[in-house]
Amino acid sequence: ITGNQIMFDRSTDGGVTWGTDSVITGTGVGFLISIPPQNERGVGPIGALQADRSGGTHDDRVYLTYLDTGSGGVPNTDVFTRYSDNDGATWSAPELVNDDGGTTSQFLPWLAVDQETGLVAAVWYDARLDANNRAVNVYSSVSHDGGDTWDANVRVSDTASDMSANNPSGASPLSYAGDFLEYIGVTALDCRLVAVWADNSE
Repeated sequence: ITGNQIMFDRSTDGGVTWGTDSVITGTGVGFLISIPPQNERGVGPIGALQADRSGGTHDDRVYLTYLDTGSGGVPNTDVFTRYSDNDGATWSAPELVNDDGGTTSQFLPWLAVDQETGLVAAVWYDARLDANNRAVNVYSSVSHDGGDTWDANVRVSDTASDMSANNPSGASPLSYAGDFLEYIGVTALDCRLVAVWADNSE
């Protein structure tokens, strides 16, 4: 990620040498942009790449998930995916993953490819249930058709977390200057998903 662009490069010799950098997409999210649920640390486009090695219909497809702005701009941030079938030379049009239809913040997405089935899974932090756009849950969605469409979003976390320094109850002893930091995680195998995330709900 450089400026407001997500860049791509690849190596064909195990990382010894690299090709020419290319731009996958520009975004409306710069580096460390403040949003209410991540007001101290900020967020960026935070691209995550995964390749399909399942041997199925979309074998060798490379997937990207990243953050961009929705209508009205920040703090309405949304999760998008794109894919490439030619080693990153060209990329598909962006596909919106979150289905909240609102203007709250979704951020820090990650994805995984199930290398047995080719299913693609994404997870992210999501403030859709909080009118103050601060408390977040973790949401997930999966694609069964190589990233062309995404299933209805599913809430993964049982309760919301608020790590912002400006939470509605004032400075919380559970707030943290790094908020949720920069990463979340998911892995998938045989259609089973395992997600990991930061949480202060208990």
